[in-house]
Amino acid sequence: MNAQTQQPVISFGQLFKFFRIQAGFTTISQFADTLADKNIIYCESLYYHWQGNNKVPTNRKLLLQVIAMLIDHSGLTTVDQANMLLESAGKGYLTKSELTQLPQ
Repeated sequence: MNAQTQQPVISFGQLFKFFRIQAGFTTISQFADTLADKNIIYCESLYYHWQGNNKVPTNRKLLLQVIAMLIDHSGLTTVDQANMLLESAGKGYLTKSELTQLPQ
Protein backbone atom coordinates (compact mmCIF):
# COMPACT_ATOMS: atom_id res chain seq x y z
CA MET A 1 0.00 0.00 0.00
CA ASN A 2 1.38 3.39 -0.98
CA ALA A 3 1.02 6.20 1.49
CA GLN A 4 0.12 9.41 -0.27
CA THR A 5 1.58 12.60 1.06
CA GLN A 6 -0.79 15.50 1.06
CA GLN A 7 0.39 18.98 0.27
CA PRO A 8 -0.63 21.50 2.89
CA VAL A 9 -3.52 23.61 1.69
CA ILE A 10 -2.69 27.29 1.62
CA SER A 11 -5.77 29.45 2.01
CA PHE A 12 -6.65 32.49 -0.03
CA GLY A 13 -6.18 34.62 3.08
CA GLN A 14 -2.63 33.37 3.64
CA LEU A 15 -1.69 33.92 0.00
CA PHE A 16 -3.33 37.34 -0.10
CA LYS A 17 -1.39 38.47 2.96
CA PHE A 18 1.90 37.06 1.67
CA PHE A 19 1.62 38.66 -1.79
CA ARG A 20 0.34 41.96 -0.33
CA ILE A 21 3.39 42.21 1.92
CA GLN A 22 5.69 41.07 -0.93
CA ALA A 23 4.31 44.01 -2.92
CA GLY A 24 5.39 46.39 -0.17
CA PHE A 25 1.97 47.04 1.33
CA THR A 26 2.74 46.59 5.00
CA THR A 27 -0.78 47.58 5.96
CA ILE A 28 -4.16 46.85 4.48
CA SER A 29 -4.76 50.59 4.49
CA GLN A 30 -1.85 51.09 2.06
CA PHE A 31 -3.21 48.31 -0.13
CA ALA A 32 -6.72 49.80 -0.13
CA ASP A 33 -5.40 53.32 -0.86
CA THR A 34 -3.43 52.07 -3.86
CA LEU A 35 -6.49 50.27 -5.23
CA ALA A 36 -8.56 53.41 -4.61
CA ASP A 37 -6.04 55.37 -6.70
CA LYS A 38 -7.06 53.04 -9.54
CA ASN A 39 -10.77 53.73 -8.85
CA ILE A 40 -11.23 50.34 -7.18
CA ILE A 41 -12.91 51.39 -3.97
CA TYR A 42 -14.04 48.97 -1.29
CA CYS A 43 -14.26 49.22 2.47
CA GLU A 44 -10.98 48.21 4.14
CA SER A 45 -12.88 45.69 6.22
CA LEU A 46 -13.36 43.60 3.07
CA TYR A 47 -9.60 43.13 2.77
CA TYR A 48 -9.36 42.24 6.45
CA HIS A 49 -11.99 39.56 5.83
CA TRP A 50 -9.99 38.29 2.87
CA GLN A 51 -6.82 38.14 4.91
CA GLY A 52 -8.56 36.37 7.76
CA ASN A 53 -10.03 33.96 5.23
CA ASN A 54 -13.49 34.84 6.53
CA LYS A 55 -14.51 35.84 3.01
CA VAL A 56 -13.06 34.86 -0.34
CA PRO A 57 -13.58 37.13 -3.33
CA THR A 58 -16.14 35.90 -5.84
CA ASN A 59 -15.72 38.67 -8.41
CA ARG A 60 -13.16 37.47 -10.97
CA LYS A 61 -12.74 40.97 -12.45
CA LEU A 62 -11.83 42.34 -9.01
CA LEU A 63 -9.36 39.50 -8.48
CA LEU A 64 -7.74 40.23 -11.83
CA GLN A 65 -7.42 43.91 -10.90
CA VAL A 66 -5.80 42.93 -7.59
CA ILE A 67 -3.45 40.57 -9.42
CA ALA A 68 -2.50 43.33 -11.89
CA MET A 69 -1.72 45.71 -9.04
CA LEU A 70 0.32 43.08 -7.21
CA ILE A 71 2.28 42.49 -10.42
CA ASP A 72 2.86 46.24 -10.81
CA HIS A 73 4.34 46.31 -7.29
CA SER A 74 6.37 43.08 -7.70
CA GLY A 75 4.27 41.15 -5.21
CA LEU A 76 3.43 38.58 -7.86
CA THR A 77 6.26 37.72 -10.21
CA THR A 78 5.11 34.57 -12.02
CA VAL A 79 2.01 33.28 -13.76
CA ASP A 80 2.06 30.33 -11.35
CA GLN A 81 1.72 32.71 -8.39
CA ALA A 82 -1.21 34.50 -10.03
CA ASN A 83 -2.85 31.15 -10.77
CA MET A 84 -2.25 30.01 -7.19
CA LEU A 85 -4.11 33.08 -5.89
CA LEU A 86 -6.99 32.58 -8.35
CA GLU A 87 -7.22 28.87 -7.61
CA SER A 88 -7.30 29.48 -3.85
CA ALA A 89 -10.40 31.64 -4.45
CA GLY A 90 -12.00 28.87 -6.50
CA LYS A 91 -11.58 30.81 -9.75
CA GLY A 92 -9.43 28.41 -11.76
CA TYR A 93 -6.52 29.72 -13.78
CA LEU A 94 -5.76 32.68 -16.01
CA THR A 95 -7.03 32.39 -19.56
CA LYS A 96 -4.85 33.26 -22.55
CA SER A 97 -6.88 36.42 -23.03
CA GLU A 98 -6.43 37.45 -19.38
CA LEU A 99 -2.70 36.81 -19.60
CA THR A 100 -2.39 39.32 -22.45
CA GLN A 101 -4.18 41.97 -20.38
CA LEU A 102 -1.91 41.71 -17.32
CA PRO A 103 1.15 43.90 -16.88
CA GLN A 104 4.37 42.28 -18.06
